[in-house]
Parts: sequence; C-alpha cells; structure tokens
Amino acid sequence: MLRERDLRVRPSLDDKILTSWNALAVKAYVDASRSLNRADYLETAINQATFILKNVKHEDDRLSRSFKHGEQAKINGFLDDYAFTIEALIHLYQATFNFVWLQEAERLMEYALSHFYDSKTGMFFYTSDIDAPLIARSIEVMDNVLPSSNSVIAKNLFILGMYFEREYYLETAKSMLRKVQDMAKKGAEYYGNWDMLWAWFASEPNMVAIVGEQCVEMRQAFDEHFLPNVFYLGEIEPRETLPLLKNRFVSNQTLIYVWNLFEDEAVYTVTSLTKAIASAVEENLPKRIKLEGEISNYKHHTSGHIYFTLKDNEAQINAVIWRGVAQLLSISLQDGDKVLTEGYVSFFYQSGRYQIICTAISHVGLGALQREYNLLFEKLSRAGYFDERRKRALPKYAERIGIVTSETGAVLQDMLSIFKRRCPSMELLLYASQVQGSHASTDIVQGIKYFNAERSLSKRVDAIVIARGGGSIEDLWAFNTEIVANTVFHSAIPVVSAVGHEVDFSISDYVADIRAGTPSIAAELLAFNSTELKQDLLARVQFIKIATENRINNVKQYVNDIFMARAFSTPSRKIDLLLQKHSFIAEKIYVLTTNKISHYHSSFSELIKRINLLSFQSTLARGFALVSHKEKNVSKSKQISSGDTILIQFSDGKIQAIVE
Repeated sequence: MLRERDLRVRPSLDDKILTSWNALAVKAYVDASRSLNRADYLETAINQATFILKNVKHEDDRLSRSFKHGEQAKINGFLDDYAFTIEALIHLYQATFNFVWLQEAERLMEYALSHFYDSKTGMFFYTSDIDAPLIARSIEVMDNVLPSSNSVIAKNLFILGMYFEREYYLETAKSMLRKVQDMAKKGAEYYGNWDMLWAWFASEPNMVAIVGEQCVEMRQAFDEHFLPNVFYLGEIEPRETLPLLKNRFVSNQTLIYVWNLFEDEAVYTVTSLTKAIASAVEENLPKRIKLEGEISNYKHHTSGHIYFTLKDNEAQINAVIWRGVAQLLSISLQDGDKVLTEGYVSFFYQSGRYQIICTAISHVGLGALQREYNLLFEKLSRAGYFDERRKRALPKYAERIGIVTSETGAVLQDMLSIFKRRCPSMELLLYASQVQGSHASTDIVQGIKYFNAERSLSKRVDAIVIARGGGSIEDLWAFNTEIVANTVFHSAIPVVSAVGHEVDFSISDYVADIRAGTPSIAAELLAFNSTELKQDLLARVQFIKIATENRINNVKQYVNDIFMARAFSTPSRKIDLLLQKHSFIAEKIYVLTTNKISHYHSSFSELIKRINLLSFQSTLARGFALVSHKEKNVSKSKQISSGDTILIQFSDGKIQAIVE
C-alpha cells in the first residue's frame, strides 16, 4: 500500500501560520502559565506574541491573515484575527504588567473601529473596508466552537474601556450587547461569550491594582486561588501609564489596591451612587429616543468624535456622535442648527454625567436642507468637481451598462423597456440600491465602487447610471451628499446621473460626466439604435474605400513623376559619372596605402639598426672580450681565484685560460 501511495502526486503541505489561531495559542499559554505556575509557558507566549507583532502586523497597525515561508499573506486580516490578537495581548499584560502589550492592543482596537465597525448595525463586519467590496459583508455574532469575533471584540472593548477610562469603548460594548440580548434569550447556548460580558456589566468585576517592585510576584499569589471576574493592572515603577494607577505609588513599598466597581452598600460611595443612577436612567428610558433641539458648543474633535449641546428655551443636554457614525454623516453641522437626533441616553458613572449618544441626525425644515445644498455646491465648485474639462464622453456604442437604482421602482422598468427596444443585445447589470432614506447614499456609493472594482476589461461596464424618479428635495437628498459626489468624481468609469425630472438638479448631476434629465433620457443616450449602427458602418466602409483609392492614385502619380525625371532620361551619362567617381576613389586608396607601407618600412629599418648597435656581438667587434667562469659572466677580479679555468670569447672565437 505504501508503494502504491508513493506513486500518487504528493498533496501540498498546508504549513501557513494563521494569525487568529496563533493568537488563541498565546492566550492559552498565558492562562496555563498562570494556572500551573509555568514560567516556560509564559516565555513561549511572549515569543509567539512578539512573532505576530513583528511578522504579521504592518506599520499602519493592519494585520495580515497569515504568514508563510518568510512572507506575509496578501490577504488582509479578518475580524477574528484582530479580536483574538487583542485578547491575547490583554492577557499578556495582566501576566507581566508590561504596558507595551496593552499599547499594542489599543492600537489594534483603534484600527478595528476605523475599518470594521458598522454604524448602521452597531456591530463589526467580518471584513475590513479596505478589502475588495463584497455584495454583502457578513457580521458574525453567534458563538460556536470558537467564540464569535464580535463577542470577543465587545469583551476587549469593555476591558480596554475600564483600563483607559474610554467611555466610547464601554458604550460601544454595551450597545453591542443590547443588539444580541433578545437573540441570547432565545438561544443562550449560542451566546456563551456574550453572557460573560453581560455578567461583567451586571455585577462589575473586581479591579486589583498592584504597584511596586514585587508587583508580579504579588499577582502570582492571587493566581493560586480561583478568582473569576477579576482584572489586574500594575507597574513596577511609577510611570502612571493608566489613569487608574495615578497617585498609587509609595516609595520602597509594593501596594495592592482592591475595589469593586459596584457594591450594594447601605452608605453609598460616589461610585456606587452614580452607578445606581446610571442603571435607573438606562433601564427606565426607551432604548431609542428622538430628540429635537438647537446645536450649541459644537466641536468636531481630532479623534473624529463630535461633541455638542442640544438645547431649547428652558433646558439643555450634552450630546455626542461617535467617530464611526460621524464618518458617515452626509450633512455638515454648526452652532445654531435646528436638528432632529435619534439615539439613546447614556450615564457614565465615573464622571456622573449623562448625555445622548446620537446614532442619526438630520436638519429640521426645508430651509436647512437648501442651505446645506448651497454650502456643498460652493465647496465642490471651488475644488473643481464641476469642471467640464475633466468630464468624459460616453462611448458611442457601449456593450455593457451598470445601473445603480432600486430594483422595485418604476424607474428600472422604464429603462429596461427602452434598452430592449433600441438595443436588445446590450448587457445590463443591476446593483440594487436604496435611493431614499438614511442609508441610500451609502448604498449608491457601494454600487459605484462595485462596478469600478471589476478588473477584467472584458467584463467591465462601459458606463454607470445612477438613477431615481422625481420627488421632493428630501426624497432626492441622497444624491446631494458629499460621499456620493466624491465617489462619482473618482470613478474610473464614466457616470451618468439621472435623478428626478428635468427641473431637478442634484449635486451628482453637476459632478457626473453626463447629466440626463430623467432615467428614460439616460437610457436613450446609452442605447444606440441598430439601424443607426448599420448606417454608420456603411459610411465608414465607403470612407475607407475612397481613402484607399486616393492613396493608390497618389502613389501611381509619384512613380510616374520619378520615371519622367531627367536622370532616368539619360542613364548612360549617370553611369559615366559613377565610373569616374569610382576611379578617383580607387586611385586615392592606392596612393594612401603605398605611402603608409613606405612609412612603416622606414621605421622598421631604423629599429633594426638600433637593435644591432646594442647587441654584444657589435661590442666584441670593437675589441672587447667576454670572460666567463662556470657559465657565469665575470665582471670583477674578485669573482675568480688563482688556478681557476676561465673562458674568453672574442669576436672571432673562444679560448680557455688558467688564472695565476
């Protein structure tokens, strides 16, 4: 059997290093090292975590999905890669109190919030927004053999929120928990990790801060006991890396601080009282509140969050729009705007403040929308978005058209009818999009990006149509947003804007390469008539025929002109001139060659004379003799002794002599 097996092609070896699985291994090694007091396990975890940060993490805090043969995978990391890596780094911090691990966890969390968070659902997509656009981006919430990526992210947000006192982290985790609350009640076995997060919010875990030189050893003493729902933080030196460690150090001492974030005491502390108020407020108010008021104290923070106050004639309340929602806003805000917000009330017990967390916001009244339209129009006009010189012409005979519109409206049917009548062979591709409402602008943007993402020229559309029927300014507002204008402007494919009726002018109309008064007009522009195509082809064939005949006639005339030239009328004269020229050149070559040879002969003779003068034969002829002893020339008397036999060479012969 082994011999037969060896005859088969050996399967490929799947030896890639997966980021998420290695992060799970890091966490497991840390937990095992603390439970079993195994320092070697902790060292292995540190080495693995260092490998992940060095080889899988990029400079912009992006993770790759895997690592193999010294190279990062081309696939970007998914949400579980970030969730499990952040979780592992938090566990490493709790085991070592090395703040570097917590810093890396925070940076990865910020990246996940920027590129995975979905403000519509309040959850995290499984894929990032820098990956190739998908028709549908999945959101994983149900725990299975492995906990779901969203439940792990939510727990990480809770822990980092407590460590760094990040209200935004805690509120996001709480909001995510609310989203799955009803589902967890129906199937608790599929939401075990979420249940743990719920327990943390319900009971508030214990916090243990250890500061001083013996902080790690002290923490190891805690590991000898089963202490669930306890979070550790600490420092060897008073660097105060976390807010909770501020002013905790006492020189030459190792101190332990233990506190519960919520205790049902007869005498309330400030913390317990504010927590009780927070619980009462959040549990008794509706989870979804609409609030109308006027904006004041508006501030768009560098972090991306928007802070402001909502007020009326008698009262005011603080409000915040978190960065994930702020990035998707299609309107601009300023002090004095009257707005309608949608969100929920949050009470942050550490500061005793309450505020409304806005998940949606819009201007109140038509005048505000018109002002918003005018402001955006002026901004884009100054930026050159409406410049006619950058706009492209539509292909005269398009083969494939992409349409971004509602799949249920009459607009689509009208356009399909025109395309079928005028050009039944044209291929039409639909990206079903909302064209009205708070999510419409995002859908339209995704539709344009979807068609631009096609890399194959044979499958790419020749033009994109964004279309909807008529309506009020509120109905058409999605086409007046900056994100739609930006996407149309940067589209590599020509865009036709067909919004409303002839009298309706949207921002997208001004930015698009072509503005069609109605969707039907857009279809007429793009759907060429087959009869017109035949006529055009016949005209082109006739043009080519005439151009070819003219070219042939011109060449004939040119040849005739050459044969009529004077040179061709007396060929013998031309030949005589060439022969004379040949004779002149041959004679010149002979003279130059002869002179060169004579010069070389004279130089050679002179060299021979010099060589002869310098030879020893010439010297002997002048009366000198050459004396040698034992085949060595003798030039001095001390080279020979009495009785030596020497050889003397003259110009005419040699003799031997004995020295006396």
